[in-house]
Amino acid sequence: MSGRSDILRKMGLFGIGVISMTQEKIEEFTQEMIKRGEMNQEEGRAFVRQVLSEKDKQIADIEARVNEAVRDMIKRSGVVARADLEVLERRIEELERSTVKRASLEALEKRIEVLDRTSVMRVDLDILERRIVELEEAIRSMAK
Repeated sequence: MSGRSDILRKMGLFGIGVISMTQEKIEEFTQEMIKRGEMNQEEGRAFVRQVLSEKDKQIADIEARVNEAVRDMIKRSGVVARADLEVLERRIEELERSTVKRASLEALEKRIEVLDRTSVMRVDLDILERRIVELEEAIRSMAK
């Protein structure tokens, strides 16, 4: 166990340096530790896995921090991100389609309104024609 805690202490000492280490270098370091008797083969394999895992975590953390910093800089500079621009473009297209639909609907409503008025006028004409016929018949019957 003391060998393992010593290894962990040594890992802490070269911390960020792990990021720049290749898997080959990590394995070379581990083989050297095994040769010196500071760990056995099983501990060596576990150590390599642990170091590579930590390396991946550190790289991911650094990438996340860099991405965050870049996003903040872009946001502060007023530059619009491509993804934000694409969202806005899609929204504009939706609004345009909606506006076209609304304009088409309004035109259709006006046409229906005109047709309704025309229909009312036709009904009124039919009523007037019948009334005229009735009046003509009444006049003819009076004339007899």
